[in-house]
Amino acid sequence: MKLLIVTTVSATLEAFLLPYAAYFRGRGHRVDALAARAASSDVCVQAFDHVWDAAWSRWPFSVRGLRDVRRIRRLLRAEAYDIVHVHTPVAAFLTRIAAAPLRRTGLRVVYTAHGFHFLKGQSWWKNAAYLALEKVAGRWTDRLITINDEDYLAAREHRVVPGDRLVRMHGIGVDTDVYDRTRVGASAVASIREELSLRDGDVLFLMVAEFNANKQQGLVVDALAAADARAVVGFAGDGALRERIEAYAEAAGVGERSRFLGQRSDIAALLAASAASVIFSAREGLPRSSMESLSMAVPVIGADIRGVSELLRDGCGVLVAPGDAGALARAMCWVIEHPDDATTMGERGREKMTGDYHIRRVLEAHSRLYDELMES
Repeated sequence: MKLLIVTTVSATLEAFLLPYAAYFRGRGHRVDALAARAASSDVCVQAFDHVWDAAWSRWPFSVRGLRDVRRIRRLLRAEAYDIVHVHTPVAAFLTRIAAAPLRRTGLRVVYTAHGFHFLKGQSWWKNAAYLALEKVAGRWTDRLITINDEDYLAAREHRVVPGDRLVRMHGIGVDTDVYDRTRVGASAVASIREELSLRDGDVLFLMVAEFNANKQQGLVVDALAAADARAVVGFAGDGALRERIEAYAEAAGVGERSRFLGQRSDIAALLAASAASVIFSAREGLPRSSMESLSMAVPVIGADIRGVSELLRDGCGVLVAPGDAGALARAMCWVIEHPDDATTMGERGREKMTGDYHIRRVLEAHSRLYDELMES
């Protein structure tokens, strides 16, 4: 089997899809990747058999977008892939247009929707536009993978693809062997607390997210200002809004209780040092950061939105009203005041992640899916 994995940027490959390359290459298949800046990523060059650079247009129907389509179609023809698996909206849409005529010659196209852009609570006209685009591209999709219940039900209700082409999986998987609290020693936790200059009474909450408007770090700062004075928030990640959020934390009077950590490779240790993790996005599919937290037996305080609510139900964390900084502050106080109950939540989360959400289970599900497509 020759498999091409397509994303908009190489960072998505690095963050989420390297286990897929290792798994299928280990079974003797060729696995290539196509993304912006992929060829300049040493990690991607080593992980895949071959990487191709893309220069995606933000507007699929622009002149540049049409050029993207022609370039991708030439690549698909020249390399004669058996399966193209697309992720992220722009790359997925353009690649499916490019692949459409090649499906008659045996090419199979798989699309993983990491959270549809039409969703409950959004304006009707935006939902109508995004749904129309998904239904158009659905005509050229042999399998549509949805990773949360809301998207699965929406895809079925609106017939984005025929029912026999719709698949439900538990996200992209989390390696519970890597994210295992028992593998992080007390010395590592002590080192994190020392690095972050935490005092004996301080309670750390960790937020792992890119600094962008969707992640709403500003509301987390508002919550911190209203929470117990012992609460400290560590913001792991980077992005365009980082400096603005840092300034906002200072203005809100919580600069000394905020830690801006940048990109980190020791998320497991940071989680082990935390009482809970926080996710307060306006929109998610099935957040990997929350899965990692639960895998570490660290409860999650999350906005009650698609994907997050699915992970936290069954008592794996605390759900609060989306956009309600006061509710988030109260949830942080509850974790501080009820450490034993919070620990129990984390343990439930760990048990949940070791089931269907484990990366091994998800990889096996992909293997069965690819085998089915190859046989067809």
